[in-house]
Amino acid sequence: MSAPAFLSGLTDEAVARLRDSALQALHPKEVEEIAQLEAAEKVARQAVKHAQDRIAKRAEMRQDADGVWRHTSEATPHHSESAAT
Repeated sequence: MSAPAFLSGLTDEAVARLRDSALQALHPKEVEEIAQLEAAEKVARQAVKHAQDRIAKRAEMRQDADGVWRHTSEATPHHSESAAT
């Protein structure tokens, strides 16, 4: 199971399915717990994003493509390679 897929003649996807099936058969409780934790993590990430969006809206802020937070009244700076040198 730990050897590269090409040694078995199977595709990477087939080996992944085989590993998933073996893991589910050998450790069903742990697999379910991992799935629940991943789902909870997704919900938490969505909640953080939602809270961030609400705070930004209330503060009249936006996040530009460069990742910098600016007030909505501020112009987006235009970056050029010549300006950086």
